[in-house]
Amino acid sequence: MLERELGRDGFDALLNGEAMAKVAKRCNLIGTDDLLAALGFGGVTLQQVINRLREEIRLASEAAAPVLTNEQVAANLTTSHADQPAPVDPGGASPILGLEGLDYRLGGCCSPLPGEGIVGAVALGNHGITIHRQDCANVAQVPVERRLPVDWNPVATTQQRRYPVQLRIEVLDRVGVLKDILTRLSDHRINVSDARVRTSAGKPARIDLRVELNSATQLSSTMNQIRSMADVLDICRTGIG
Repeated sequence: MLERELGRDGFDALLNGEAMAKVAKRCNLIGTDDLLAALGFGGVTLQQVINRLREEIRLASEAAAPVLTNEQVAANLTTSHADQPAPVDPGGASPILGLEGLDYRLGGCCSPLPGEGIVGAVALGNHGITIHRQDCANVAQVPVERRLPVDWNPVATTQQRRYPVQLRIEVLDRVGVLKDILTRLSDHRINVSDARVRTSAGKPARIDLRVELNSATQLSSTMNQIRSMADVLDICRTGIG
């Protein structure tokens, strides 16, 4: 397909170009010949090569921009959000049905989103009501008599309120990988309120991101977008500490 689109000369230039050589290196291969061989016997997939090639082309186009370490990007992000107020919910409708004006909070352990089944848990003492996802492990520890049937208000959820969700991403450790992920999220208008990077010599890096989303559908789409990036090894949802 690529050969038909680029022509023989263009296809040869692509195979022998610097970008493809870098793709081979990122696949832990010596050169383009080894990359083609790995494609032939299934050591790498065509989609993996395409993803890495796209990343290399994009990185080359941004070569003139200043290069920041992952830690610097995270520090800048944290600073830029430090003095910003929490997003203001539009409208006046309560997002949760079944509480009749009672005070509540969303559980940081599971960070429920519209579109997910939820349940209210009445805390002992004077700690109010916590809203959990129905599949949250902490719900199993709450006696049935302290659980409240609740649901998302469909009127309120159409008003695009945003809710915090914590994501943990395992990536190949290289300069600029956090910036690439943040750019991908920004392209899809996903706000990131906090980012932290942990690295260990010879091991993949771990990035913890707090993003603001409006639904479970948007969460699934966001995770798929990140998962498709060349340097991403794994992504999961975690609790908010």
